[in-house]
Amino acid sequence: MSDLHSNMEDVLKKVSDLKVLFEFGEKIVPILESLTQFLDETVPLLESINESILESSNRMPEASTQIDSVTSATELATTEILDLVDEITDKIGNTKNILLNSKKKVNMQLELMEKLKNTVQENPEAVKLVDELISSFTKYEEIETTEKILTEVEEASYKITLSLQVQDITSQQLAAVNHLIIAVHEKLDNLLNAIDKSAVEKGVSLSEKKLQSGQHFDADAAYSKDKDLQKDVDTIVEEQQQKASQAEIDKLFS
Repeated sequence: MSDLHSNMEDVLKKVSDLKVLFEFGEKIVPILESLTQFLDETVPLLESINESILESSNRMPEASTQIDSVTSATELATTEILDLVDEITDKIGNTKNILLNSKKKVNMQLELMEKLKNTVQENPEAVKLVDELISSFTKYEEIETTEKILTEVEEASYKITLSLQVQDITSQQLAAVNHLIIAVHEKLDNLLNAIDKSAVEKGVSLSEKKLQSGQHFDADAAYSKDKDLQKDVDTIVEEQQQKASQAEIDKLFS
């Protein structure tokens, strides 16, 4: 009788446990249904994100190539302009030398005329002719005016050269952008591999597209009319190689 009573208590306890389990099941089923619905809605979204990332990643090599093309084109144009400026500067220097020789010749001629004038002092008519001859010579003032104009042109040429530092700065900024594009592309490639174990379309990877050997850039480069800035730019190019912070790139994907 005691065994029967004990068995009944066990049965009642198990029934009670089943009741609790069923009650828990009634509560968890709606949650599972909501989770299933959420997953059904999330999967298409993830696929859309995957396609968007893939499309953006595949466009990056073209953007990088275009940046390289722009840099090469501006560098070529700048080189041609600088060559012309150098040619102008050389011609100005030659012209100044010619004017300097002309001043010496005029000075010698005037001295000879003064000596001639002193020689013919007793002949008023001859003195008058010598004075007229002296006045017909090119004066120092005219030569000096020409020299002043040439100096102004020379200074303008120098300003053109200084202003063309913008090409150097632009190249550095574009190199910084290019480096960032390459780094982001690699991150997107890794992200795509993590999503569906498939790499970005073959042939468009930028992982091997590095900056040209010896190419430096200053990501904070900016244009200025400061005459000493070009020296600073040259120092940056020679002594520093500033790249986009890898920590900032990692932060985009954290």
